[in-house]
Amino acid sequence: PGQKEEEDSGSKGQHPEIPPSKVWGAFYHPQCAICLQAYKPGEALKLLSCTHTYHGKCIDLWHCAQPGSKTCPLCLRTIYSVKTWVILSFDPR
Repeated sequence: PGQKEEEDSGSKGQHPEIPPSKVWGAFYHPQCAICLQAYKPGEALKLLSCTHTYHGKCIDLWHCAQPGSKTCPLCLRTIYSVKTWVILSFDPR
């Protein structure tokens, strides 16, 4: 509820995909750690294999600036998969 999954061109690895409930559960943060702006309805978020989320445009720019393997800006883990979610509604609880 409150989000819609879209296809993404992120690479697939051996790690299982994170269900949508995890985005809004313990792993969810109300703002992007790259631009520090709050997430808003209608925005596309990218959920990385490490379970951190970012604005789609922000994480794409981060990865374009990185030579070689792609990593998460927060935990520095190598990214094996990326899922794109669109926020349909926002409940900060």
